[in-house]
Amino acid sequence: MGLKYDTSSEEICKELLKSAVDDGLVIMVDGENPLHLSNGDVIAMANKLNSFFPDLVTSKEEKEEEEKDEIIEAIGRHTYHIPQRTTCAKHTIDLGAPPKLPFDRAEVVKHITEIGGKSVVEIELRSDDNLYIDRRKIILSLSERQIGEKRIVGHELRQELEDGEQVLLNSNVEDYIFEHPELFPEHWKKDENGEIRYIYFWGSIFRNPSSGHLFVRYLFWGSGSLHRDYAWLDNGWLRQDPSASLAS
Repeated sequence: MGLKYDTSSEEICKELLKSAVDDGLVIMVDGENPLHLSNGDVIAMANKLNSFFPDLVTSKEEKEEEEKDEIIEAIGRHTYHIPQRTTCAKHTIDLGAPPKLPFDRAEVVKHITEIGGKSVVEIELRSDDNLYIDRRKIILSLSERQIGEKRIVGHELRQELEDGEQVLLNSNVEDYIFEHPELFPEHWKKDENGEIRYIYFWGSIFRNPSSGHLFVRYLFWGSGSLHRDYAWLDNGWLRQDPSASLAS
Protein backbone atom coordinates (compact mmCIF):
# COMPACT_ATOMS: atom_id res chain seq x y z
CA MET A 1 0.00 0.00 0.00
CA GLY A 2 1.14 3.55 -0.67
CA LEU A 3 3.18 2.73 -3.82
CA LYS A 4 2.44 4.99 -6.75
CA TYR A 5 2.33 4.15 -10.41
CA ASP A 6 4.74 5.67 -12.90
CA THR A 7 2.28 7.83 -14.89
CA SER A 8 4.72 8.73 -17.66
CA SER A 9 3.32 5.86 -19.69
CA GLU A 10 -0.12 6.17 -21.28
CA GLU A 11 -0.59 2.40 -21.04
CA ILE A 12 0.10 2.38 -17.32
CA CYS A 13 -2.19 5.37 -16.85
CA LYS A 14 -5.03 3.58 -18.59
CA GLU A 15 -4.44 0.52 -16.43
CA LEU A 16 -4.53 2.74 -13.37
CA LEU A 17 -7.80 4.30 -14.46
CA LYS A 18 -9.29 0.90 -15.26
CA SER A 19 -8.36 -0.28 -11.77
CA ALA A 20 -9.92 2.86 -10.31
CA VAL A 21 -13.12 2.31 -12.29
CA ASP A 22 -13.27 -1.35 -11.29
CA ASP A 23 -12.89 -0.40 -7.63
CA GLY A 24 -15.54 2.32 -7.89
CA LEU A 25 -13.09 5.15 -7.20
CA VAL A 26 -13.82 6.82 -10.55
CA ILE A 27 -17.17 6.51 -12.31
CA MET A 28 -17.54 9.39 -14.78
CA VAL A 29 -15.33 12.31 -15.75
CA ASP A 30 -17.27 15.25 -17.24
CA GLY A 31 -20.03 12.85 -18.21
CA GLU A 32 -17.72 10.45 -20.03
CA ASN A 33 -16.30 7.06 -19.29
CA PRO A 34 -12.77 7.89 -18.06
CA LEU A 35 -11.31 5.19 -20.27
CA HIS A 36 -12.51 7.13 -23.33
CA LEU A 37 -10.56 10.29 -22.46
CA SER A 38 -7.82 11.64 -24.67
CA ASN A 39 -4.26 10.57 -23.97
CA GLY A 40 -3.41 13.84 -22.26
CA ASP A 41 -6.51 13.72 -20.07
CA VAL A 42 -5.80 10.10 -19.20
CA ILE A 43 -2.35 11.00 -17.92
CA ALA A 44 -3.71 14.02 -16.05
CA MET A 45 -6.45 11.93 -14.42
CA ALA A 46 -3.94 9.22 -13.49
CA ASN A 47 -1.71 11.81 -11.84
CA LYS A 48 -4.70 13.10 -9.85
CA LEU A 49 -5.51 9.57 -8.74
CA ASN A 50 -1.94 9.05 -7.65
CA SER A 51 -2.16 12.31 -5.75
CA PHE A 52 -5.49 11.78 -3.99
CA PHE A 53 -5.64 7.99 -3.63
CA PRO A 54 -2.05 6.78 -3.20
CA ASP A 55 -3.13 4.01 -0.86
CA LEU A 56 -6.06 2.78 -2.93
CA VAL A 57 -5.12 2.74 -6.59
CA THR A 58 -2.55 0.02 -6.46
CA SER A 59 -3.02 -3.18 -8.38
CA LYS A 60 -5.66 -5.63 -7.25
CA GLU A 61 -3.02 -8.28 -6.49
CA GLU A 62 -1.07 -5.84 -4.34
CA LYS A 63 -4.20 -4.78 -2.47
CA GLU A 64 -5.24 -8.36 -1.78
CA GLU A 65 -1.76 -9.30 -0.61
CA GLU A 66 -1.50 -6.37 1.75
CA GLU A 67 -5.03 -6.91 3.06
CA LYS A 68 -3.96 -10.45 3.95
CA ASP A 69 -0.90 -9.07 5.75
CA GLU A 70 -3.11 -6.68 7.72
CA ILE A 71 -5.51 -9.48 8.68
CA ILE A 72 -2.63 -11.72 9.76
CA GLU A 73 -1.14 -8.88 11.77
CA ALA A 74 -4.49 -8.14 13.43
CA ILE A 75 -5.05 -11.81 14.22
CA GLY A 76 -1.58 -11.97 15.72
CA ARG A 77 -2.29 -9.00 17.96
CA HIS A 78 -5.55 -10.44 19.23
CA THR A 79 -4.16 -13.95 19.59
CA TYR A 80 -1.46 -12.59 21.88
CA HIS A 81 -4.11 -11.63 24.42
CA ILE A 82 -6.50 -14.55 24.00
CA PRO A 83 -4.82 -17.03 26.44
CA GLN A 84 -5.24 -14.53 29.28
CA ARG A 85 -8.98 -14.18 28.99
CA THR A 86 -10.50 -17.21 27.31
CA THR A 87 -11.61 -20.35 29.05
CA CYS A 88 -10.55 -23.86 28.19
CA ALA A 89 -13.79 -25.47 29.24
CA LYS A 90 -17.14 -24.67 30.81
CA HIS A 91 -19.63 -27.18 32.19
CA THR A 92 -22.77 -27.30 34.32
CA ILE A 93 -23.20 -29.23 37.59
CA ASP A 94 -26.46 -30.00 39.38
CA LEU A 95 -25.55 -29.71 43.05
CA GLY A 96 -29.04 -30.80 44.07
CA ALA A 97 -28.90 -34.17 42.34
CA PRO A 98 -28.67 -37.19 44.68
CA PRO A 99 -24.99 -37.92 45.36
CA LYS A 100 -23.26 -41.11 44.31
CA LEU A 101 -22.74 -43.34 47.33
CA PRO A 102 -19.20 -44.33 48.30
CA PHE A 103 -20.32 -47.92 48.91
CA ASP A 104 -23.49 -49.98 48.91
CA ARG A 105 -25.99 -49.20 51.68
CA ALA A 106 -24.21 -45.96 52.60
CA GLU A 107 -26.51 -43.25 53.98
CA VAL A 108 -26.32 -39.56 53.21
CA VAL A 109 -25.81 -37.57 56.42
CA LYS A 110 -25.16 -34.20 54.82
CA HIS A 111 -25.32 -32.90 51.26
CA ILE A 112 -25.07 -29.18 50.50
CA THR A 113 -27.35 -28.62 47.51
CA GLU A 114 -26.87 -24.92 46.74
CA ILE A 115 -24.20 -22.28 46.32
CA GLY A 116 -25.36 -18.71 46.49
CA GLY A 117 -28.97 -19.83 46.26
CA LYS A 118 -28.34 -21.81 43.07
CA SER A 119 -28.46 -25.57 42.71
CA VAL A 120 -27.23 -25.60 39.11
CA VAL A 121 -23.84 -23.95 38.69
CA GLU A 122 -21.20 -23.57 36.01
CA ILE A 123 -17.69 -24.90 36.48
CA GLU A 124 -14.82 -23.88 34.25
CA LEU A 125 -11.11 -24.42 34.00
CA ARG A 126 -9.37 -21.18 33.08
CA SER A 127 -6.00 -20.56 31.53
CA ASP A 128 -4.55 -19.73 34.97
CA ASP A 129 -4.92 -23.47 35.80
CA ASN A 130 -7.66 -22.84 38.34
CA LEU A 131 -11.22 -24.09 38.50
CA TYR A 132 -14.06 -21.62 38.97
CA ILE A 133 -17.67 -22.14 39.97
CA ASP A 134 -19.89 -19.29 38.86
CA ARG A 135 -16.76 -17.14 38.52
CA ARG A 136 -15.53 -17.90 42.04
CA LYS A 137 -12.23 -19.73 42.31
CA ILE A 138 -12.04 -23.13 43.95
CA ILE A 139 -9.30 -23.10 46.55
CA LEU A 140 -7.55 -25.95 48.33
CA SER A 141 -7.28 -25.07 51.98
CA LEU A 142 -5.54 -26.56 54.99
CA SER A 143 -6.32 -26.16 58.65
CA GLU A 144 -3.58 -24.68 60.81
CA ARG A 145 -3.56 -28.12 62.41
CA GLN A 146 -2.57 -29.75 59.10
CA ILE A 147 0.48 -27.62 58.34
CA GLY A 148 3.96 -29.10 58.54
CA GLU A 149 3.97 -32.39 60.39
CA LYS A 150 0.69 -31.75 62.20
CA ARG A 151 -2.28 -34.07 62.02
CA ILE A 152 -5.96 -33.40 62.72
CA VAL A 153 -8.67 -36.02 63.22
CA GLY A 154 -11.41 -35.98 60.58
CA HIS A 155 -14.25 -35.27 63.03
CA GLU A 156 -12.41 -32.22 64.36
CA LEU A 157 -11.58 -30.97 60.88
CA ARG A 158 -15.20 -31.34 59.83
CA GLN A 159 -16.35 -29.27 62.79
CA GLU A 160 -13.74 -26.62 62.09
CA LEU A 161 -14.79 -26.37 58.45
CA GLU A 162 -18.49 -26.20 59.21
CA ASP A 163 -17.89 -23.49 61.81
CA GLY A 164 -15.85 -21.46 59.32
CA GLU A 165 -16.89 -19.19 56.49
CA GLN A 166 -15.75 -21.36 53.61
CA VAL A 167 -18.27 -22.56 51.02
CA LEU A 168 -17.72 -26.30 51.04
CA LEU A 169 -18.21 -28.27 47.82
CA ASN A 170 -20.25 -31.45 47.72
CA SER A 171 -19.37 -34.76 46.13
CA ASN A 172 -21.33 -33.95 42.96
CA VAL A 173 -18.52 -31.55 42.12
CA GLU A 174 -16.00 -34.34 42.77
CA ASP A 175 -17.87 -36.77 40.52
CA TYR A 176 -18.22 -34.25 37.72
CA ILE A 177 -14.50 -33.53 37.74
CA PHE A 178 -13.79 -37.26 37.86
CA GLU A 179 -15.98 -37.80 34.78
CA HIS A 180 -14.27 -34.86 33.03
CA PRO A 181 -10.58 -35.30 33.88
CA GLU A 182 -9.65 -32.55 31.42
CA LEU A 183 -10.96 -30.15 34.09
CA PHE A 184 -8.51 -31.33 36.73
CA PRO A 185 -5.94 -28.54 37.26
CA GLU A 186 -2.33 -29.49 36.82
CA HIS A 187 -1.28 -27.96 40.14
CA TRP A 188 -3.85 -30.08 42.00
CA LYS A 189 -1.92 -33.24 41.20
CA LYS A 190 0.95 -32.66 43.63
CA ASP A 191 1.80 -30.14 46.31
CA GLU A 192 4.93 -28.01 46.56
CA ASN A 193 6.72 -30.94 48.19
CA GLY A 194 5.96 -33.23 45.25
CA GLU A 195 3.44 -35.25 47.27
CA ILE A 196 0.11 -36.39 45.80
CA ARG A 197 -2.79 -34.21 46.88
CA TYR A 198 -5.91 -35.95 48.20
CA ILE A 199 -8.67 -33.39 47.72
CA TYR A 200 -11.71 -33.70 50.02
CA PHE A 201 -15.26 -32.56 49.30
CA TRP A 202 -16.72 -31.88 52.73
CA GLY A 203 -20.08 -30.69 51.42
CA SER A 204 -21.24 -34.33 51.50
CA ILE A 205 -20.91 -36.71 54.46
CA PHE A 206 -21.91 -40.38 54.46
CA ARG A 207 -22.48 -43.03 57.12
CA ASN A 208 -22.13 -46.77 57.30
CA PRO A 209 -25.48 -47.81 58.84
CA SER A 210 -24.11 -50.98 60.33
CA SER A 211 -21.22 -49.37 62.21
CA GLY A 212 -22.27 -45.72 62.41
CA HIS A 213 -18.89 -44.63 61.04
CA LEU A 214 -18.84 -41.41 59.00
CA PHE A 215 -17.05 -40.97 55.71
CA VAL A 216 -16.08 -38.18 53.31
CA ARG A 217 -15.09 -38.64 49.69
CA TYR A 218 -11.95 -37.43 47.94
CA LEU A 219 -10.27 -37.17 44.55
CA PHE A 220 -6.63 -37.61 43.58
CA TRP A 221 -4.37 -38.03 40.57
CA GLY A 222 -2.15 -41.09 40.47
CA SER A 223 -0.52 -43.32 37.85
CA GLY A 224 -1.60 -40.99 35.07
CA SER A 225 -5.31 -40.83 35.83
CA LEU A 226 -7.93 -39.58 38.27
CA HIS A 227 -9.13 -41.72 41.16
CA ARG A 228 -11.85 -41.26 43.79
CA ASP A 229 -12.21 -42.89 47.16
CA TYR A 230 -13.55 -42.24 50.66
CA ALA A 231 -12.03 -41.90 54.11
CA TRP A 232 -13.23 -42.68 57.61
CA LEU A 233 -13.49 -39.56 59.80
CA ASP A 234 -11.63 -41.30 62.61
CA ASN A 235 -8.50 -41.04 60.43
CA GLY A 236 -5.97 -38.23 60.63
CA TRP A 237 -5.71 -35.51 57.95
CA LEU A 238 -2.23 -34.33 56.94
CA ARG A 239 -0.79 -31.50 54.82
CA GLN A 240 -1.47 -33.40 51.58
CA ASP A 241 -5.21 -33.63 52.39
CA PRO A 242 -6.69 -30.21 51.46
CA SER A 243 -10.37 -29.30 51.47
CA ALA A 244 -12.03 -27.99 48.29
CA SER A 245 -14.02 -24.82 48.84
CA LEU A 246 -14.86 -21.53 47.16
CA ALA A 247 -12.92 -18.36 47.74
CA SER A 248 -14.96 -15.82 49.68
